Amino acid sequence: MAGLPFFKSWEPESLSRVLRKLYWRLRLRGQRPPAGFDSRWYRQMYQDVASANLDPEIHYLRFGRHERRDPNPSFSASGYVRLEPSAAEAVDPLEHYLREGRKAGLLPLPEFEGLQPFRQEAPVLMVCGHQAGRELYGAERSLLDVLKSLNGLGVNLIVTLPSAVNEPYLKAIEALAWKLVILPYGWWRAGNPAIGATQKNFERLLVKYTVNAVLANTLVLHEPVLAARRLDIPVAIFVRELPAHDEALCQLLNTTPEAIANRVRELADVVVSNSSFTAKSLALPKAEVVPNVISIERFRGLATPTERGEPFTVVMISSNLPKKGLEDFVALAWRLQPTGIQCRLIGPENSHVAVLRQQQEAGEVPPNLLFAGYASKPEEALLQGDVVVNLSHFEESFGRTVLEAMAAARPVVAYRWGALPELVEHKVTGCLAPLGDVEAVANYVQKLAEHKALRRTFGRAGQEKARRCYSHKASAQGLRKVLRQLKSSRLEHHSPGTA
Repeated sequence: MAGLPFFKSWEPESLSRVLRKLYWRLRLRGQRPPAGFDSRWYRQMYQDVASANLDPEIHYLRFGRHERRDPNPSFSASGYVRLEPSAAEAVDPLEHYLREGRKAGLLPLPEFEGLQPFRQEAPVLMVCGHQAGRELYGAERSLLDVLKSLNGLGVNLIVTLPSAVNEPYLKAIEALAWKLVILPYGWWRAGNPAIGATQKNFERLLVKYTVNAVLANTLVLHEPVLAARRLDIPVAIFVRELPAHDEALCQLLNTTPEAIANRVRELADVVVSNSSFTAKSLALPKAEVVPNVISIERFRGLATPTERGEPFTVVMISSNLPKKGLEDFVALAWRLQPTGIQCRLIGPENSHVAVLRQQQEAGEVPPNLLFAGYASKPEEALLQGDVVVNLSHFEESFGRTVLEAMAAARPVVAYRWGALPELVEHKVTGCLAPLGDVEAVANYVQKLAEHKALRRTFGRAGQEKARRCYSHKASAQGLRKVLRQLKSSRLEHHSPGTA
């Protein structure tokens, strides 16, 4: 076979891919996606498909349509199913739209009415979220905080999301918005051109509603920012990431921290950071610092395990990735096992947690480490602990779980790392240890377990700081300054268009 030119370039891996493709073509019996499926866009949109070098059509037929992935940049599968519930029973939402929805006049990029009325003579702001998964993390909760604070300033809010798979989250946004629009869009990635159809979809929305300013809830968004710049609409970019300390993010975006920071400076009229540490990390000296906020009322009066007569418990609430300090939490559990203190890990079940469970069965992880799973509400997580620890080796740009712990009057033990010292005052609201010093963390936790009065003192101080510095009132004051700067960047008052 080596002598045949046809087979010269056929490596075993390439041959295997071709055979797998042929196999699934035969299994699917010649099925094809509906008209309008965009293979090139699908591959660029979904990095898991590109990384695994999968055939876009086969992936969509086998998985994508069932997972409500979008088939092209101008049709939202999850948004359409929410708009037309009968499509949930269809094998393919796009096929249902082409067959029935289009004739009924339904929008391929659904727009939903929010509960907030239109306010005459007030500016129209488009706020773009960058993810809306089935589980909520800091990014989604931060968006809700921004919307609540902006809503208190009396503006009109149009919110865009890339998917509609989390109904409680969508309802929460609709309660704060004038309009909610679902349309496919992804993250900026160096080397990938902007998707023209996506940019035009945003431009149409900006013109239709005579939007006065665009607020991107993260630095990874691309097409909505480009659409605003093309139409000479001012842009504020909320920076919540730390590229210089997040190698995984830089790899995902295929670029360097310096290039990311330069892009933000180039595209944003106003930069908003969630902490002084974030602004300093990206060398953004003129950034407006508007920290995350907390609703103290949600967290008041949450009983601790010891108050309920249960064992003293320390919790770590995270996404359960190694960079969040999983190994350190296991090491902490080993040190605390002789004391009878329980260590509870709260976060999603993933492959890393599965490994820890197996290791526990083999005796390699102590029995006082409990796996609590994901908690949909922060209150549910905080009810499970007397003390909260943050052992992240990844420098946090803010530390939302730390702030929530403070609001619930839980002492916090964390590393003196990233933005956490802006939240935790050592021996005032909690304790700070050197990065990786699990022994020091264990000593602080033991001391708090032994002294109830100290826990109460730290807890009250933390709750008071959360109330004073991280309220919606404080956030609104910062956002008011942002709007003033945007106004000086051509922000004008208009009525909503009908184009």
